[in-house]
Parts: sequence; C-alpha cells; structure tokens
Amino acid sequence: DAFSCTDTNEAIITVFPIPIANSGPDQAICPGESADLSGSGGFIYVWSTNEFSQNIQVSPNATTTYTMLVSDLNGCTDIDSVVVNLHEPAIPDAGPHVSICEGNDAILTATGGTNYKWSTTESTASITVAPVSSTSYYVTVTTENSCTGLDITVVRINPLPQADAGNDQEVCTGSQATLSSQNTGMLSY
Repeated sequence: DAFSCTDTNEAIITVFPIPIANSGPDQAICPGESADLSGSGGFIYVWSTNEFSQNIQVSPNATTTYTMLVSDLNGCTDIDSVVVNLHEPAIPDAGPHVSICEGNDAILTATGGTNYKWSTTESTASITVAPVSSTSYYVTVTTENSCTGLDITVVRINPLPQADAGNDQEVCTGSQATLSSQNTGMLSY
C-alpha cells in the first residue's frame, strides 16, 4: 500500500483429473435385434437417449451413434460415443407356390442368404419334395452377417384324372367300333 505494508494470502487450488468416459466398442446388429451398451468411467451417466443409467439397451432402425456423458463425484465430465451399425436384413424367398400332379415331385429353391434350413430339415438352397397332399414348406434364410428371415411356399397336389373310354365292345374283324369318353374337362385323349 502507500506505506509499503504488505500482506500475503494463500489459496489452495485442487485440480481434479478428468474422468475417462468409455461407452464400449462399436457394435453391429441385425434389424429387430437389440444392443446392450455399457458405460464406464464416471459416477453419473447420461446417454443421448435421455437415459440415466450406466447400462442401456437400444434397438435402432438404422445405424446410430449414441453419446454418453459421465460425471465423477467432483463434477468433472467427459464424453464418449459408440456406434451401433445395422446390418442389411435377410430377404428370404422360398420361391413361388407350385402345383404338381399327384405322384410327381417338385424342386423348391430358396434365395436371399448364404445358409438355408428347410422345415424338412434339409440345409441346401434347393430341395426336392414329393408330398402326398398339399403341403407348406418353410425355409429360414441366414445372411453372412447372421441375420435371419423366414419364408413359406406351398406345393399343391392336383389329382390325377380318371380315364374312362366307355363300355367294352366286341366287333368283327374289319368292322369299326365307336368309343365314347364319359370324361368331362379333359384336354386331350
């Protein structure tokens, strides 16, 4: 001051370390599935989903980035993000419905994946079936990213026509006989 008097005062400043937020590794899921996100590094957790929990479960409809803010007991904060990638969905196709004649077989071919599991327990894309009555066949298709889908095809059985050339006849050599079919709806004889 003006009289050359001095005074000293001390203040202790405590510097707290910043917490290290960790929202976990990026993940990839199939459509319709959920991802479990687990945060660490703080005492209080706030996710971009407005959830206040260390661990949350999300089911995005598209690839989404989730941000997590952590706060420690001293009020220091840090932020981290995690990406949940959405794989392409499986698009299973068991093929068109098929109609076959009684006693015949049909080849069914599925598409849309890399692995196939039919309701017949066969695990190839194409199978041969010979049902005795109209039957539905299901196929589960799995993609290279392990996404699955289900499709169905139906094999319908058409009954065999009943041939009827009429009554037996006796004729002399050189004579003619007239055959009369009693079948209706036939395309050829």
